Amino acid sequence: DAENFLQLFHSRNVSPGANHSYYVNPAYDAAFDAAMNAQTTEERCKYWRTCQRILREDCPWIFAHYSRAYSLTHARVANYIPSNFPYGQETYLREKKEATKK
Repeated sequence: DAENFLQLFHSRNVSPGANHSYYVNPAYDAAFDAAMNAQTTEERCKYWRTCQRILREDCPWIFAHYSRAYSLTHARVANYIPSNFPYGQETYLREKKEATKK
């Protein structure tokens, strides 16, 4: 869900919270709060798009670099999906059943 990343820009999270850019925009906060209170996925996504539009216009962060990671997996490994958020992926890894049969 977009909340994981977009909450970093809410004014209530200003440092010492996770909003280390000290970004404050009441319109952003209102859209974020509306998304958090939305009753349907469609409504929630509408507010997330509003949050993203506001961030693109305000540009509170300048992304000067990004990490790139490479990983190798054996053919027997199932359910491996590369991700920029790799924490906890091991939970879903399995050995492919056809690889274990001889």
